[in-house]
Amino acid sequence: MESWHSQLKNIPRCNRLSLHGYPLPPPLRTMSAPLQRLSRSKLPTHPSSSANPEQRFWHSFKSPLLIDDYASITSIHFSPATPHDFAITSSTRVQVFSSKTRKVSKTISRFKETAYSGTIRSDGRLLVAGDHSGLVQVFDLNSRAILRTWNQHKQPVQVTKWSPNSVTCVLTASDDSTVRLWDLPTGEVTSCFIGHRDYVRQAAFLPAGSAIGGGVGGGLVVSGGYDGTVRLWDPRVPISSVATDAGFHSPAVMTLTHPSPIDALLPMPGSTTILAASGPVVHVWDIIAAKPLLQLANHQKTVTSLAYTINKGLTNDTPNPTTPSRRVITGGLDGHVKVYDTTSWQVVHGIKYPAPILSLAISPEEKHLIVGMVSGLISIRTRTSGKDKEREMEKEKQMQALLTGAPLDGGKKRKTKAEERRLRGIKYTGDADSVVLEEKQKMVHLRPYEKDLRAQRFAEALDKVLIGVCNLLGCSNGHADMTPIECPRSNNLYPPLYSQAPLSTKICPCKP
Repeated sequence: MESWHSQLKNIPRCNRLSLHGYPLPPPLRTMSAPLQRLSRSKLPTHPSSSANPEQRFWHSFKSPLLIDDYASITSIHFSPATPHDFAITSSTRVQVFSSKTRKVSKTISRFKETAYSGTIRSDGRLLVAGDHSGLVQVFDLNSRAILRTWNQHKQPVQVTKWSPNSVTCVLTASDDSTVRLWDLPTGEVTSCFIGHRDYVRQAAFLPAGSAIGGGVGGGLVVSGGYDGTVRLWDPRVPISSVATDAGFHSPAVMTLTHPSPIDALLPMPGSTTILAASGPVVHVWDIIAAKPLLQLANHQKTVTSLAYTINKGLTNDTPNPTTPSRRVITGGLDGHVKVYDTTSWQVVHGIKYPAPILSLAISPEEKHLIVGMVSGLISIRTRTSGKDKEREMEKEKQMQALLTGAPLDGGKKRKTKAEERRLRGIKYTGDADSVVLEEKQKMVHLRPYEKDLRAQRFAEALDKVLIGVCNLLGCSNGHADMTPIECPRSNNLYPPLYSQAPLSTKICPCKP
């Protein structure tokens, strides 16, 4: 009887796997499949080749300055008055930065609780801010003295605004669900708006240029609360005669409902549009028709801040190319800043930051873009201007020349300003009536050894110099019959030429 090993040898190798429970491989095909060529992968184009004017405009915000604070940045506000200094509120202080140096010029730290919403008045002389205890204070920026204090709010006040139409009217919104207008000279409440059922974290005046923004006491007021509603208030509406638990108040003119709390609110100037951020979605409302226009859902997390600007360096695709286009800037907890074009409401640019964004602002002259984050980090980006802008444009031209293969500046080196001043007028050939007189150049007579030095014949030049010295000394000692050819050039035969002995006792260097 054959052994098991001998029987295994007779089994084909491909069938041995079935003995151990493994599936048999598929039979080999006699003909192979046709060879398929790999598709070529298309690499992305260079960013500079596809950059449009919008991207170039926002890329000009360079020179980033990062400031690390020890608390979250709750508010950033630019002064409407030149030079447009900005106030940054964090922890228990409000810091005023200079827009020229980007350094702290003033610090207001007279708060016992966390400060909120430091806002500078239109003339740049006063600042108003609230705190976590419900206290509202007005400061003089020059002396940092407290001019007015209001403590009627019993819960945190996270919104304080100056009226665009009146320098004595202040708007406040509190977690006690009330919105109030204050008169600065008298210190009294001129209007109290009650209607929200939760915290009121956003409020603003309608801009003075709006179609419906006029009125007494700084115009219409819009507010947003954690109850998911945006309410429009008019101070001209008489106070209701019906008493409620909160007292007498003016009713809301309009109420816009949203699915989640309102974290940011922005009335657009010169129009009837209001932007309300509810969660990660920004709702665009037309307050004349009281209906939503569209929703901007480009963020992944809650949108915490809104701002607008006019890109003066850009133009719309309209028959009038000089009309500037307006942009809306949004920042969210996902760390992204997105820029929207208000004509198409499309994202035209985006910036990524390392931490969730809590506040942002852009200066009126579009020079600084400031972003405050939850981690306490402040990012200040500044547009290049003047000489810095010229350098950036020169770098862009050089990069474009490298990409296209063209010579840099026509292959010529650019002259400095000092060289231009030194060479100014050197190519002037005169007018048509000018007469050019050609001056004859003076011939410079060189000595024989100088000609050898210029021709780098140093040995011949040294011989001619020594021959002349020997002839001079020979004549002085009476060696008239000595010829220059007899003068050897050797270090051992030459005594010192300058000696303390009188001339008559000097030894001729020609003869040892």
